[in-house]
Amino acid sequence: MRRVGPSLLALTLSLTSLAALAEVGLRSGPSSSRVEVGAPFTVTLHASLDGGEQVSSPSLAVPPGVVARGPSVSTQSSISMVPGQMRRTVELSITWTLVAPRAGQLKLGPASIVVDGRRLTDRSITVQIVPEGSVPAPRSRNRSRTGSAFDPFAAMDPFGGGDPFSGPMFPPGLAQQLGLLTPPGDPLDDVVRNWPEELNIDRPLDRTAFVDARFGPRKVVVGQQVTLGIYAYARPSPFEIAGGTDPSREDFLSYDLSEGTRTSEHQLLIGREAWYAGKIRQFALFPLRAGRLRVGPMQVTFQGHEKVGKGAYRELKRQSRPLDILVEEPPLNGRPAGYRVGDVGDFKLTAQVEPRSLQQGEAISVRIELNGTGQPPERILLPELPQLDWLPPTLSEDIHRKHEKIGGKRVFQYVVRVLGSGQLELGKVRLPFWNPATNHYEMAEAALGTVEARPSAKPPPPQSSTPSETPLPAARGALRPYQPAALPLTERRGFFLWLLLGPSAVLSYAALRRGLPRLARWSRQRALGPTQRVAAEILAARQSLSSGEGGSAASHLERAIHLAMSSYLKLESRALLRPALAKQLSELGVSGELSAELLAILEAADGLRFTGGGTSDVASLIQRTVRLCDGLRASRSRRGAQS
Repeated sequence: MRRVGPSLLALTLSLTSLAALAEVGLRSGPSSSRVEVGAPFTVTLHASLDGGEQVSSPSLAVPPGVVARGPSVSTQSSISMVPGQMRRTVELSITWTLVAPRAGQLKLGPASIVVDGRRLTDRSITVQIVPEGSVPAPRSRNRSRTGSAFDPFAAMDPFGGGDPFSGPMFPPGLAQQLGLLTPPGDPLDDVVRNWPEELNIDRPLDRTAFVDARFGPRKVVVGQQVTLGIYAYARPSPFEIAGGTDPSREDFLSYDLSEGTRTSEHQLLIGREAWYAGKIRQFALFPLRAGRLRVGPMQVTFQGHEKVGKGAYRELKRQSRPLDILVEEPPLNGRPAGYRVGDVGDFKLTAQVEPRSLQQGEAISVRIELNGTGQPPERILLPELPQLDWLPPTLSEDIHRKHEKIGGKRVFQYVVRVLGSGQLELGKVRLPFWNPATNHYEMAEAALGTVEARPSAKPPPPQSSTPSETPLPAARGALRPYQPAALPLTERRGFFLWLLLGPSAVLSYAALRRGLPRLARWSRQRALGPTQRVAAEILAARQSLSSGEGGSAASHLERAIHLAMSSYLKLESRALLRPALAKQLSELGVSGELSAELLAILEAADGLRFTGGGTSDVASLIQRTVRLCDGLRASRSRRGAQS
């Protein structure tokens, strides 16, 4: 349980006492024993005081999730006469307004107050919270000027009672300062009748909070503005949006219509439930292509801007649904020449030309201003006249929002050289566009008028003609069969074959230079017998040793051993691992001592190939290899004699 309600520190009630201190009577109760989910109800604590007691700190314990507002306090005094003295009795009513978020049995209280430093507590009470629609609607009652039958937070007069002996419960201004009064003229009934229509929704998308995204119009063409609004709804208390992510909109040119503005939060009814809602973002989107284009979801975080509200939402995250927008191109039927897809809106053109009188060959300034609603086009149609030379324009723009519509102006500043002379008609600048308001193509035009160009004393330079890339053939004096021109070298048959012969010859020469010596060595080795090939490798190992190349000598010794096993034992040993090699040697009848020596020499040769080793180590390994090869040859002889 937690204590709710404003802390009423230093709140005291001074009662004029004409008698001794008496017991305070407390009783509390709800406005109804059965209440619908989301419907407001009240709990009131009544206290009867007799004497000069000091009263402060009213409190009501409520379960987590239940929103409580208040308390509001009213008093009523009465005077009674007893023999010899006058007694004043004060009836105190302290009221809280509550809203329960879910159905079930709700235990409230106990309610309590502090009287003369002692906290007095009443009993707990129970209210049955039922689903919405379970309690019949109450009959309408006449409402007072300041109250509302619907509004649980309507203003309550803490000075009420009408008793001539009753006085203000608090010092002037203290109740308003401590938040015990709802500001006059702000009853919920008045708010309900005046929320913006754009917040209306058929049904809530969630029981606590949700975000809804909508767009309009529903049918658009490429370049037409789509207004996207994003709205947040929550209950049972006011809320704040604490950050979030904007919706993705890659296929649109986007303007943020909510930038620099802050929409207010409103209270409204969805069905029979009270909600808080507000527009949190608004965008103007201009589709860049036709098709079914998607606007992604927007994610936000709800927080309360009061202590109770923060407890109700606890940084609740919600996101809107993604939206698909169907975009088409304007119709082809009736499309004017020069129209560019995307020029959509309602535009007007104005033009200024300076000066109107000049010398032939000089330039004039043409300023064309494009105004209207919609995304201003980046190009207009210029008059194509031989006496005018239009240079590239300088552009400036001023795009802004007006009543949730994007519009503005774009200025084209041209420098135009006048090539002709005399009274020259400059023609018109034009802009064809699609107007979604009328669903028709329209044409914005601006006449440029005329200029007076005085002939120049210096004749204009002759127009340069672009020479033909292919010279014309000489004229023929008599008819004869057509003789085609000789083909260029690059188009003749076999040109690229001859072009490739040079690189091919170089590659062939390099291959022969390297391959012929290797082929000769291979041929010589094939001509030698097994014993000669082994001896040749051992001789090469000795030569490498004399040159100080221990690693090369070890490689020759390895090849000698593998040649010996291939020649004498018919065993291809290069692809075998050492354990598998030992097993194969045993199966071929090689003694265990000879097999162990063979593996040891291979192991030592592996080490020498990478480390080089000393001269004595390599020389010793050569002698061991010679004895090993002799032993393998003798083993073959024994196997042949046995077979």
